[in-house]
Amino acid sequence: MVSCSVLEQSQNNVISKQKKSPHISGDATICVVCHKEDAEEKWKPEKILASDIEARCISCHNSLESVHYFGINPFTDPLALQQYASPEKILVEDQASCIACHSPHAAENNNRYRLTKEYLRLAAIARSINPHRQHQQPMCLSCHSTAPVAGQSNLAENGNINALCNRCHATGFARKEIHPVGIIPSKHIRIPPDMPLQNGLLTCETCHQSSLQPGNPCQSVDGKKENKKFLRGGELSRSDFCFLCHIEETYKRLNPHLQVDEKGKINEKTCLYCHATRPDIKILGLDQVVFLVDNINESCMGCHPGFETKHPSGANHLREPKGKILEGIKTAIDRIGVELPLYNGKIVCATCHNPHQDGVIQIKAAASGSQRKNKLRLLPGILQCTGCHWDK
Repeated sequence: MVSCSVLEQSQNNVISKQKKSPHISGDATICVVCHKEDAEEKWKPEKILASDIEARCISCHNSLESVHYFGINPFTDPLALQQYASPEKILVEDQASCIACHSPHAAENNNRYRLTKEYLRLAAIARSINPHRQHQQPMCLSCHSTAPVAGQSNLAENGNINALCNRCHATGFARKEIHPVGIIPSKHIRIPPDMPLQNGLLTCETCHQSSLQPGNPCQSVDGKKENKKFLRGGELSRSDFCFLCHIEETYKRLNPHLQVDEKGKINEKTCLYCHATRPDIKILGLDQVVFLVDNINESCMGCHPGFETKHPSGANHLREPKGKILEGIKTAIDRIGVELPLYNGKIVCATCHNPHQDGVIQIKAAASGSQRKNKLRLLPGILQCTGCHWDK
């Protein structure tokens, strides 16, 4: 076994004297940075364990130790690992060792990262490789059958964009895409001219443009936010990007609080969003009102989630009131001229908020709040509290 302490001392001595990288020198004297000085043993690779090699590499390249493997390790793909000649010699604690991907010897390659031919071969077929992480020439072969040149993409999978992308995105090695591809666009959407189809079908390339991927030297960001998903259309929110093709108006939710038309007439369709039948607008209380669901708060939470508990002021108010609170609610019309309705004896969203548009309810005490922004029956602040906590 190679002694790490011996290697470290040899390395320090050689590098301090020659100030050379052990990877670029043809001088055999620098070999002792990694190999034993013993003439008989120094050229026998089997005498160097993978763990020792790892220690040698990290002594200089320690900044790569923790995050280096993410998206560039082909050995996490079983299909690629099966094709590696001798995987038992290059793994350290089930991780690929440095020399599984990089050659330490100057004569064996001339690419920037000293990547071995075997690594490049495996990287081209491994689904665990993220070719979008950096726009680097070695990773081009993950998507291109040969190095691409201007006007000739030479895409793998016989140029089938969807098959190419789904090698990773449909096999669990990359995030699954939610949008369908390989389909004819619906007549109810509009495809902009700069979002291409392939033989009339939607493809991954319809929305994504590979030349926009992060790190591409051809991409000019000019200080703008990086287009991490390399989407066509630039810096758009997710919804705005969808509306490049989908007609926004057809995806808008019905606002059930818009209940009166321009002529002041009640639109009964919006009433039926919450009610089974249109209520009598001249009767106080909820006793005669029929709702579509047993728990009427569910009608509110569908659009206003997150207020089931700890609301308002960090307390759960959606419960059965008792004592002075119940007395305050029952006497609210006489005391302050505002109805605070209960439903089946419980406080509900509509106890404090009036869900109706101004002009729907004809009884003044029941109509309060319909004109306010948050539909609060009482003015915001302490007055909203004293409607029930009247003894405070």
